[in-house]
Amino acid sequence: MIHLGTPEFCAFVQSQTSASVVVIHEGVDSPIVRRITRSYCWIRPERLGLVVQPKVDFFGSDASLRSGDLASEDFDERWRTLPMALGSTFEVAAAGVGLWSRAFGRHDRIGRSAATDLLFEHRDYMMWSPKKPWLLDVILDVRDDRLWAVLQNELGCATGKPSGIAVMWRALHMRSLVQRLYAFPGFPTVASVWIKIYPA
Repeated sequence: MIHLGTPEFCAFVQSQTSASVVVIHEGVDSPIVRRITRSYCWIRPERLGLVVQPKVDFFGSDASLRSGDLASEDFDERWRTLPMALGSTFEVAAAGVGLWSRAFGRHDRIGRSAATDLLFEHRDYMMWSPKKPWLLDVILDVRDDRLWAVLQNELGCATGKPSGIAVMWRALHMRSLVQRLYAFPGFPTVASVWIKIYPA
């Protein structure tokens, strides 16, 4: 999933998840997360013909919803382990990015910042800093571990009958998840589909 996309993209995701038996979704109900993610609304996505990711219950109405994320108290506790200056700077920076995108945002710029790959890229190494691992551990690594534990549980409950498990998480988390699935016994890749998120 991605937090900003065209209505057509969101409709396609809805069609896929509604055909699933289980939807494992992202989302921490924390005031800290709300302060960080409200910047997506400040971009005024309608100006670009985009929409903000709908609430999870918009998707997969016939599927069982499973939270694959941390409980709010767990996330907040981990966030408080960050140096105060680092956490505060990240929250302010998120707001700054939202305001900058409101004034200067274009599809290509938003898409470039949202891009990710299964392999580490040059920019990943160039952006590394001693403080980055602390932040990534809270917003990425710990949550990736939680997602994998929930997915493993669902795979272990599978009966062998045709079914579907949809994992609706932001694209950045897919690097870790796909790498773990590659190593999961008896789980081959059989197909993939590229979905257009932004207009050309």
